[in-house]
Amino acid sequence: MGTAYALICFMLAFFQRSLIYIPMTDSPRTLEAWAGSQDMAPWTDDPAAPARGWFTRSSRPGTGLLMLHGNAGCALHRTPILHRFQQANGIGPALVMEYPGYGGRGREAPSEAAIMAEAVQAIDAWAERTGGPVILAGESLGSAFAAQAAALRPERVRGLLLITPMNRLRDVAAYHFPFFPVGWILRERLDAEAALQGTSIPLALVLAEHDEVIPARLGRRLESVSNGPVRAWTIPGASHNTLSYQSGEGPWDEALGFLLADGRAASVP
Repeated sequence: MGTAYALICFMLAFFQRSLIYIPMTDSPRTLEAWAGSQDMAPWTDDPAAPARGWFTRSSRPGTGLLMLHGNAGCALHRTPILHRFQQANGIGPALVMEYPGYGGRGREAPSEAAIMAEAVQAIDAWAERTGGPVILAGESLGSAFAAQAAALRPERVRGLLLITPMNRLRDVAAYHFPFFPVGWILRERLDAEAALQGTSIPLALVLAEHDEVIPARLGRRLESVSNGPVRAWTIPGASHNTLSYQSGEGPWDEALGFLLADGRAASVP
């Protein structure tokens, strides 16, 4: 029994990134065709390289929005979410970041360090392109990336919208693997709770009542860590992947309006 337990611990440690990151990849040409059909354009600083993200071709004047997506699929799966966010008054150009190892970037390896480095760069670039601090949205696993990146660039983030958020990866892993020493096993930390401790960035949380992936009780822990304005919405009956982004549904207009009203209007240095 002891040998089997040790073997499982070893397997969890060795394959942990395969459990955390579940990318969908495809050729850049296929992705560009898909993006074009959804009124999206590639975002890159090297036209010969795969896109580092996708932005909405059509937008009204307003605050820029940058989204960091969850652990599965690829950035273009979040196109309907971006278009829904743009229906909110005051939201302008929207960009969803493509992680290393995802989309057309299948030759790269996803990791916390690699994604975090690019997230910070994306905040800088999108704030400069859109002319001011941005709304930073994080979905599921992306909520931790968003929180950590915002804490490193608070002057460029007007507000944080965290959707089905985690407080920290260790607690989510302990929920799914309660009999294993996940705190010792994990190399990826993804600690939104520590990142937001004492910050003043306006924070909007959207939780799913019956979230089976990241229990809502974990996301609620973020309510008490920030010194800035915080509001939370819990969607009755919803699970992790059943939040609605249909026009007129969900708390999205209210949540984004809260961030736009309470977010700081600081200029980008």
